[in-house]
Amino acid sequence: MPHTISDIHFCDAVNCFNRGEWLHALLLFEESWLIHRDSEHKAFVQFASILKQLHLGFTASPRLLLARAQVLIAESQGTTGIDLNHIVGQLITLQTQLPPIDSDSFDARHLPAVHIRWLHE
Repeated sequence: MPHTISDIHFCDAVNCFNRGEWLHALLLFEESWLIHRDSEHKAFVQFASILKQLHLGFTASPRLLLARAQVLIAESQGTTGIDLNHIVGQLITLQTQLPPIDSDSFDARHLPAVHIRWLHE
């Protein structure tokens, strides 16, 4: 893991996220955001929330959060040591995988695998 200005909550959140433990990652990202209160940390809260909601079968809120997370990443200073370009690519990919708004069915098992990677992996 590279040197970052983040904290242990953030590092643990990344590990949980990469294991698909969306709720635990979300809670840890929120703890980290409470420490830093910046757009980059907030984007990771939203990223975990998006995955948690999608895996529960919800699509309305994730549509909004996907767009907002991209804005937050664009506003960020790149302080976490995470490859933000990779994150934006994954957010865009998730957007393209959502069913039409008027669709009744959604199966999160068909979503592409997502993960967070450090800049210097």
